[in-house]
Amino acid sequence: MVSYFAVRNGKNFEPVEKADFYVAANGNDGWSGNLDSPNFAKTDGPFATIERAQKLFVN
Repeated sequence: MVSYFAVRNGKNFEPVEKADFYVAANGNDGWSGNLDSPNFAKTDGPFATIERAQKLFVN
């Protein structure tokens, strides 16, 4: 699971609402990352790479 609690604003970090995303070997970078394992239909589940989760926090 990848958690993020703050965003960088210039030189300071400002707290934001907590966001949890899951990354797993059986994940898919096209999914939401909100589930810890793929759903039954394999249409949503964890990300496959940490890089995909990191992109959510980079402008």
